[in-house]
Amino acid sequence: GEVVGITNAKYSGSSGSGATIDNIGFAIPLNDVMPIIKSIIEKGYISRPYVGISVADVSQEAQSYGLPAGAAIRLVNEDSPALKGGLQVGDIVTHVNGDPISGSSELVSLIGQSQPEQALTMTVFRKGQTIELTVTVGEQIQSATEKSQR
Repeated sequence: GEVVGITNAKYSGSSGSGATIDNIGFAIPLNDVMPIIKSIIEKGYISRPYVGISVADVSQEAQSYGLPAGAAIRLVNEDSPALKGGLQVGDIVTHVNGDPISGSSELVSLIGQSQPEQALTMTVFRKGQTIELTVTVGEQIQSATEKSQR
Protein backbone atom coordinates (compact mmCIF):
# COMPACT_ATOMS: atom_id res chain seq x y z
CA GLY A 1 0.00 0.00 0.00
CA GLU A 2 0.91 3.63 -0.19
CA VAL A 3 1.69 5.44 3.05
CA VAL A 4 3.14 8.68 4.33
CA GLY A 5 6.10 7.93 6.59
CA ILE A 6 6.93 9.81 9.74
CA THR A 7 10.30 9.23 11.36
CA ASN A 8 11.03 10.01 14.97
CA ALA A 9 14.34 9.60 16.77
CA LYS A 10 14.66 9.48 20.53
CA TYR A 11 17.93 10.17 22.34
CA SER A 12 18.45 8.78 25.78
CA GLY A 13 21.64 8.85 27.79
CA SER A 14 22.35 5.77 29.85
CA SER A 15 24.68 5.73 32.84
CA GLY A 16 28.07 4.20 32.21
CA SER A 17 27.55 2.82 28.73
CA GLY A 18 27.14 6.02 26.71
CA ALA A 19 24.26 7.41 24.75
CA THR A 20 21.69 5.47 22.77
CA ILE A 21 19.41 6.55 19.98
CA ASP A 22 16.20 4.73 19.18
CA ASN A 23 14.70 5.23 15.74
CA ILE A 24 10.97 4.83 15.61
CA GLY A 25 9.05 4.89 12.35
CA PHE A 26 5.33 5.46 11.88
CA ALA A 27 3.20 5.25 8.75
CA ILE A 28 -0.20 6.71 8.03
CA PRO A 29 -2.29 5.28 5.18
CA LEU A 30 -2.26 7.68 2.25
CA ASN A 31 -6.06 7.48 2.03
CA ASP A 32 -6.25 9.03 5.54
CA VAL A 33 -4.02 11.95 4.52
CA MET A 34 -5.39 12.73 1.04
CA PRO A 35 -8.68 14.36 2.14
CA ILE A 36 -6.69 16.75 4.37
CA ILE A 37 -4.26 17.63 1.58
CA LYS A 38 -7.12 18.09 -0.91
CA SER A 39 -8.98 20.35 1.53
CA ILE A 40 -5.92 22.55 2.09
CA ILE A 41 -5.28 22.87 -1.66
CA GLU A 42 -8.91 23.55 -2.61
CA LYS A 43 -10.14 25.57 0.37
CA GLY A 44 -7.04 26.82 2.19
CA TYR A 45 -8.10 25.13 5.42
CA ILE A 46 -8.73 21.67 6.82
CA SER A 47 -12.36 20.62 6.56
CA ARG A 48 -13.65 17.57 8.40
CA PRO A 49 -17.13 16.10 8.66
CA TYR A 50 -18.73 16.90 12.02
CA VAL A 51 -21.77 15.53 13.82
CA GLY A 52 -21.00 16.57 17.41
CA ILE A 53 -21.20 13.39 19.48
CA SER A 54 -19.01 11.24 21.69
CA VAL A 55 -19.68 7.52 21.51
CA ALA A 56 -18.70 4.26 23.17
CA ASP A 57 -19.23 0.59 22.38
CA VAL A 58 -22.19 -1.22 23.88
CA SER A 59 -20.49 -3.79 26.13
CA GLN A 60 -21.03 -7.53 25.82
CA GLU A 61 -22.49 -7.47 29.31
CA ALA A 62 -25.08 -4.84 28.35
CA GLN A 63 -25.90 -6.84 25.23
CA SER A 64 -26.49 -9.93 27.41
CA TYR A 65 -29.24 -7.92 29.15
CA GLY A 66 -30.99 -7.20 25.85
CA LEU A 67 -29.41 -3.99 24.57
CA PRO A 68 -28.45 -4.10 20.89
CA ALA A 69 -24.89 -3.89 19.58
CA GLY A 70 -23.97 -0.47 18.29
CA ALA A 71 -22.53 2.89 19.25
CA ALA A 72 -23.88 4.34 22.50
CA ILE A 73 -24.18 8.15 22.55
CA ARG A 74 -22.34 9.49 25.62
CA LEU A 75 -22.33 13.22 24.77
CA VAL A 76 -24.22 15.44 22.33
CA ASN A 77 -22.61 18.83 21.78
CA GLU A 78 -24.74 21.96 22.03
CA ASP A 79 -25.90 23.43 18.71
CA SER A 80 -24.53 20.39 16.84
CA PRO A 81 -25.92 18.55 13.81
CA ALA A 82 -26.59 15.58 16.11
CA LEU A 83 -28.71 17.68 18.48
CA LYS A 84 -30.59 19.25 15.57
CA GLY A 85 -31.21 15.75 14.17
CA GLY A 86 -32.69 14.54 17.46
CA LEU A 87 -29.91 12.34 18.88
CA GLN A 88 -29.86 12.14 22.67
CA VAL A 89 -27.45 10.89 25.33
CA GLY A 90 -28.24 7.23 25.96
CA ASP A 91 -29.30 6.48 22.38
CA ILE A 92 -27.69 3.48 20.71
CA VAL A 93 -27.03 3.89 16.98
CA THR A 94 -27.54 0.45 15.41
CA HIS A 95 -27.64 1.32 11.68
CA VAL A 96 -26.56 4.15 9.38
CA ASN A 97 -28.27 4.37 5.99
CA GLY A 98 -29.50 0.82 6.53
CA ASP A 99 -26.05 -0.66 7.24
CA PRO A 100 -25.54 -2.24 10.69
CA ILE A 101 -23.16 -0.59 13.17
CA SER A 102 -21.33 -2.97 15.48
CA GLY A 103 -19.55 -0.36 17.61
CA SER A 104 -18.31 3.17 18.10
CA SER A 105 -15.27 2.94 15.81
CA GLU A 106 -17.49 1.89 12.91
CA LEU A 107 -19.78 4.89 13.44
CA VAL A 108 -16.84 7.28 13.74
CA SER A 109 -15.37 5.87 10.52
CA LEU A 110 -18.66 6.26 8.61
CA ILE A 111 -19.03 9.85 9.76
CA GLY A 112 -15.41 10.53 8.81
CA GLN A 113 -16.08 9.28 5.27
CA SER A 114 -19.14 11.53 4.90
CA GLN A 115 -19.29 14.93 3.26
CA PRO A 116 -20.63 18.14 4.84
CA GLU A 117 -24.36 18.57 4.11
CA GLN A 118 -24.78 14.81 3.55
CA ALA A 119 -27.86 13.40 5.28
CA LEU A 120 -27.33 10.24 7.33
CA THR A 121 -30.34 8.15 8.30
CA MET A 122 -29.60 6.66 11.71
CA THR A 123 -31.56 3.82 13.27
CA VAL A 124 -31.52 4.40 17.00
CA PHE A 125 -32.54 2.25 19.97
CA ARG A 126 -34.01 4.56 22.64
CA LYS A 127 -35.67 3.35 25.83
CA GLY A 128 -36.89 0.10 24.31
CA GLN A 129 -38.06 1.67 21.03
CA THR A 130 -36.39 1.74 17.63
CA ILE A 131 -36.65 5.04 15.75
CA GLU A 132 -35.09 6.58 12.65
CA LEU A 133 -33.50 10.02 12.71
CA THR A 134 -31.89 12.06 9.96
CA VAL A 135 -28.67 13.87 10.85
CA THR A 136 -27.16 16.29 8.36
CA VAL A 137 -23.35 16.22 8.59
CA GLY A 138 -21.75 19.56 9.42
CA GLU A 139 -18.27 20.88 8.75
CA GLN A 140 -15.53 21.38 11.31
CA ILE A 141 -12.90 23.85 10.10
CA GLN A 142 -9.27 24.06 11.23
CA SER A 143 -6.65 26.46 9.96
CA ALA A 144 -3.95 24.80 7.89
CA THR A 145 -1.30 27.00 9.52
CA GLU A 146 -2.24 26.75 13.21
CA LYS A 147 -1.12 23.86 15.38
CA SER A 148 -3.84 21.43 16.40
CA GLN A 149 -4.58 21.40 20.12
CA ARG A 150 -5.47 17.79 20.84
